[in-house]
Order: sequence, then structure tokens, then C-alpha cells
Amino acid sequence: MSERRIGARWRGDLQVSHQHRDGLDRAVIKDPLTLKFFELEWVDYEFAQRIEAGATAGEIVAHWQRVLPQLCAGRESADLLRRAERLCAAMYRLGLADHGGITVRATPTALTWSAWALRWVRRISAPMFVRGRLFDPDTLLTALVARFRPLFSPTALLLAAAFVLGSGLIALGQLGAMEIRHEWFGSWQNLLALYLGILALKIIHESGHALACKALGGDVHEVGAQLLAFHPTFFVDVSDTWMWPDRRRRIAVAGAGFAAELVAAAVLFWLWMVLAPGFARDLCMNLMFIASVSAVLFNANPLMRYDGYHMLADLVREPQLRTKSFATISQTLRRWVFGPALVPPVAARHRWFFALYGILSTAFLIWIVFAVAGFLTGILAPYGLEFVGRILIGAWIVSVALPMVRFVATLVRDTATLAPSLRRRPLAIAGGLAVAVALIAFVPLPVRVERECVIEVSAAGVVRASQPGWISEILVREGERVQRGQPLAHLRNRNLNLSRHRAAGEVELARVTLLSSVGDNHAARVQQSTRRFNEATATAQQAARRNDELALISPCDGVVVTHHLDRRLGRMLRPGDELLAIAADGPRECLLPLTEKEARRVREGAAVAFHPRAFPSLTLAGRITSAPLRLQGGELPRALTALAGGDLTVDANGKVFSTEVTHVARFTLSAADSRLRPGLTGRARLDCGRLPVGEWIGEKFLDAIHLDYRW
Repeated sequence: MSERRIGARWRGDLQVSHQHRDGLDRAVIKDPLTLKFFELEWVDYEFAQRIEAGATAGEIVAHWQRVLPQLCAGRESADLLRRAERLCAAMYRLGLADHGGITVRATPTALTWSAWALRWVRRISAPMFVRGRLFDPDTLLTALVARFRPLFSPTALLLAAAFVLGSGLIALGQLGAMEIRHEWFGSWQNLLALYLGILALKIIHESGHALACKALGGDVHEVGAQLLAFHPTFFVDVSDTWMWPDRRRRIAVAGAGFAAELVAAAVLFWLWMVLAPGFARDLCMNLMFIASVSAVLFNANPLMRYDGYHMLADLVREPQLRTKSFATISQTLRRWVFGPALVPPVAARHRWFFALYGILSTAFLIWIVFAVAGFLTGILAPYGLEFVGRILIGAWIVSVALPMVRFVATLVRDTATLAPSLRRRPLAIAGGLAVAVALIAFVPLPVRVERECVIEVSAAGVVRASQPGWISEILVREGERVQRGQPLAHLRNRNLNLSRHRAAGEVELARVTLLSSVGDNHAARVQQSTRRFNEATATAQQAARRNDELALISPCDGVVVTHHLDRRLGRMLRPGDELLAIAADGPRECLLPLTEKEARRVREGAAVAFHPRAFPSLTLAGRITSAPLRLQGGELPRALTALAGGDLTVDANGKVFSTEVTHVARFTLSAADSRLRPGLTGRARLDCGRLPVGEWIGEKFLDAIHLDYRW
């Protein structure tokens, strides 16, 4: 093997930075042609520089022993031969070798089933992560930094930090006035302006990285665009910072992006303060929230591989923080499964920190996956395309689950290679876990349903017109307490009034005719006059009753809850038209919209805990009074729409609808509370009994893939 000519000369145009990390000297190498970066131990870099082109492994080792006696001292010749072959192969593979020598090719290996599945998952989810290069901004950034150099001085940075901090403190005091109006998002023009504003914020974010890198002495040779979960954004390549030995400069560049976004958020806040109410003010407020939330919760979050992750990695001097964290967890689990005698302990310092980071980042990623899944499904559901979101998120979940499956498969394979006497520990642990999972599957789990609901006006409290007429007088106002039988309003109907007077005249005429017939003592005429008198009397009574019904009275004791009653004066009411509503004294009835999957669990008599939104500290008990019924058109109240803080939708025609709500149930509160008014909304939590954990997981899985099933 030592007779093969494998020598490769080190390229002279490579840029090298000598850095010290984790007690080891390292060489960070930059390829100026491909703008790629590599890392070697400094000892390997010293050896690689002394490799002669076309030399055999034996000749390379002999040359090392002549020119690097201090590095070769104490090393076996066999170890040096293997090092020479490894370094030559790596130089060819990574493009670090100059012309000459023999190319060492890797033997292609067959794909395992997990690698094949992961490849297809990445292909399916590829449309979510697309990126491309736009241009080289280095010349432009050089001119900008030279022109605005004072902005990068310590004084300017301190003033910017004070500006952001002061604006944030003042904004906290203005939170009560910052009301996000949901109806603002109902216009495509507003959404387009918001979308363009978000793109502008991302340009500011990436410009912060690029300008900071250039101001601190680095080069930026790439600006590009990327499609992240179908959201177009931008990126800049500041990987030149990897060549800097000073980690404080690298941390400054990583934090410059979200720092610039926070400054933009502060500017937007002051624009919101000075602008008059309208489109521009609402746009500034929405962009301010997006800039501040995305900067703090996402870009500065070290659990996601954004700016905060790179800052933490530099802070702990571990560029492969995520990889090392998962390796620490894997090694710890293997040591727990196979025992300390077969698996050496984790050698990394602060291994508890790496293990904790790996666990937290995985949990946060899982939460993000399900949050994005719900968001995409809700956005695409009105168009019947929710399956697209589920497919893409499913591929994402599989890509997260496959490494776990591969790790378990490795444990099983390693267990099979052990001697029978050494298999007892892993088999006992596996059996114990299986028994624990089986027992947990039968543990009863409380099943609850939580939905937005609204207090209804009972049918007995609705005042409707029974006769047609114009509203001439309203005797009550909103919030006024009324008694049963109290007059509320008067209607005016000239025809009914004339009919009553005409009927009274007919009665008087029939009475005179009847008296005349009795005086004449004519039996036939008396009988005919009596019948006419009775008919006239009945007609008069009916006309009087219809005329009396023009006075609308209260059907129950309670409080008037209809708004702006004075605006109804002079309007025409037809029979059945509603004039006003009265919140009757006594327990309140609430309407609860449900999806089909929620309705299957709700039964009559189920306990309900109601939390009114207007009284956050108040909790009222109630009971379901009727089993869920299929939703009929027009039953959904507007108080539960997204415009009012609920989860229902209003279409272009003003009709309330939902793609998922298919049933409604009603529950009655056990105790009366005078503060509750019809139309108030809140959150209702229903106790729907208990369900074994295994059956609950099965239901959730089948619901996710939309299979009709029965247990």
C-alpha cells in the first residue's frame, strides 16, 4: 500500500486562520474559489503542507521525519502512514490539493432503507426550502461602510441600544392602546402592504449582518433569496467570520441582524405614536409586533439554528453545538443501555449542558412543527387544500423521526452482536420499557373539549311585533330593568286604527237595529238582528285586540340588552320582526359550536366550566342541556367570528361560516349572575369522561390521516 503514489500538493491560494478551541490548536481554511470553509487540527495542517506531489505514503512519512522531527517524535510509522493516506484522500475530496498525484475515489455504498426514506422525504419537502444566489455585494458594502463609518462607533451603538430600550419601556405602557383589529386583515390590499413590509424588515435584518461583517474586517460575497415554507426572504453569506480568531467579533456579527430589526421596530413604534388613526398607523403597529416578536422569539432563540444559535455556539466555543449535543445524548443512552463496562463515558466537558440543549432544542422543534402544521392547515382549509399542508408537515415530521428510528435500530443491531451473557441488561431494559408502555396505554386519560362560546338570549326574552306598524315611540333604553307586562314601545298603524273605529260603529248600528226589532215584536227580525250584533261585536273585539297589540310589552322580568334603540324610531316592523331583546332573570343559556370530532364526545348532562372573557377571574359551572345537533344555516352568531376574537369566519357576503364547525350544543349555567349579558363570549371546557391513553393516541393518529373508523 505504501508504494502507491498518492501525494497531493497543498494549494497555495488557500487562506488559513490559526485558532485555539477546546484546548486544541485548529486551522480554519477558506477556499477563495468556492467560498467554502474547512477545519483541521493544526497538526494535520502542518503535515498536509509538507506533502510532496506524486509521492508514495512511505516517501511522505520519510519527508515528515526529516522536516518535522518534533511532530513525528513518539509516533509509530504505521500511524504516520495511515495519516498520510487519510490527509491525501481528504485533500482530493475537498478540493484542497493542487495538480499532481493520484485521485483517491470513494467506493459507492448501497443505500439503507432509512437513508432511502430520508432522501425521498427531503425531495418531497424540497419546495419548502429553496434558495438561490443574486449578486456579490462586497463592493457596495465597502462603499456604504466607508460612508457611514460613524454609525459603527461605540457611541452610536450605545445610543441605538438606549433608543431601543427606551422605546420598549414606553411601548409597554402603551399596550392597552395597541389594539389589533382583525378586520384590518380582511382586505387583500392591506395584506399585500403587510407582506411587502415584512420583506423590507428581512432586508434590514440581513443588511445588519452584512454591514457588521464588513465593518469588522470581513468579506461578504453573496446575497441571495430563499423560499422558506413558501415565504420568500433573503440571506447573506457572512461565513468569512469563521476565519476570525476573536469570538467576540463573530458574536457581534451574528447579533447584528436582530439588533437592526429591533431598531426598526422602535422606529415603527414612534411612527405609530405620531400618525393619525388609519391604514398607515395600523400597518406600522402590525409590522412593529412582527419585527419585535420574530427578533426575540426566533432569531435570538438559541434553540433554533438562527442567529441566537451561532451566538451561543461561539460563546461556549463549540461550532458543532447541535451535533455534539445529540452525540452526547446518544452516547449517554448507549451507556445506560449497555452498561459502563461496554460503553466509555462521554468525554466532552460540560456534557450536562450539551445533553440539556439537545433535549430542549428537540422539544422546541416538535412544538414548532405542530404549530406550523396547524397554521398551514387553517390557512389552506377554506380552499380545500389542507392536505397539502399535512403532506409537507408529515414529511417534515418523518425527517425528524428517522434519526430516532436509526438510533433504535443501531441499539438493536448492537445488542444482536453481543455475547448471550452480555445481552441481559439491554433485553431487560427493553422488556421493562415495553411493559411500562403497555401499562400506560391502559391508564385512563381525562378527555376535555375547549371551545369559544357565547351567551344567548332565550326565546322568551325576544320582543317581536305581532302586527305590522311603524315604530312611533320607544319607552325604554339599553341597560334598563323592566318588569313583566311593562310597555316597551308603541307602533302606529292607521289601517288598524280605522278598522277599530269602523268596527265600533258597526256594533252601535247592530245594537240599534236589534232594539228596533225587539220593539216591533218580530221574531224573525229579532233573530237576524241578534246574529248581526254578535258578529259585529266579535269583529270589534278582534280589531281592538289587534290595535292593542301595537303596544309592545315585556314578556319577562330582566334587562334590555339591545343597542341603539333610538335609531329604530320610524322603522317599519312586520309580524315576527324583532324589536329588542331582554336578558331574562335566571340562569343563562350558552351556545357552543363544535367540530364533528368534538361532538362525538359531548353528551347531555356533561359538566361545563365557563370562563367569560369579560371577567377573566370568574368561573361558572353548567350542564349540557341537549346533545349536539347538526348545524343549520344561519345559526352561528357573529360574536364567535375571528373579527370578535373567536375562530369562525365571515365571508364576502357577511355570512358566518366555518369549514370545521358542524354541530352546536347548548348548556345552561347553574347559577344566575347579573353581570352576564347575552352576546358575551368566553371559553367553555367540557368534561367528556375518560379514555385510555392507547385509544386516545389511536384516535389522534387516525384523525390526522382522515380515516373513518369505529372502535
